[in-house]
Amino acid sequence: MSMWSYNNSLTDIQNSIISQITNHMGIHVMMGSILNMDYEDYQILTSKLDAIKCIEETEKYCISIIAAWVVSSKFRREPQFFNKMYNIFKSFPQHYHSYVMEMFASTFYNYQIDTMGVTFRSADDIRKVVLRHSE
Repeated sequence: MSMWSYNNSLTDIQNSIISQITNHMGIHVMMGSILNMDYEDYQILTSKLDAIKCIEETEKYCISIIAAWVVSSKFRREPQFFNKMYNIFKSFPQHYHSYVMEMFASTFYNYQIDTMGVTFRSADDIRKVVLRHSE
């Protein structure tokens, strides 16, 4: 049974994701094991993330992006999700690229999500960590 409906706002969904993460914070917690989404929840979340068009929205909903990215692998949708997010980030002016990397690094740090020692310099670096979290 789904946790959310299409009537939920992305902010409400994100608050639910944050609650799931903060209830399980700890060293080496794998996000894939604590995010409790079925396929319908994943579809609802990704449909809401499709509305992201600017850097401010990316920053505001970064934890939701990470959560959807982790769960996308569970449903064998990770390549499509990665390409969609990558295209959004590529559409930002070039001077935002390092900011996006720092934004992801900060979100991982702020929510105590293990980066497994990887320094985020590119989308592929983030992808490596996300894929490990989805195992």
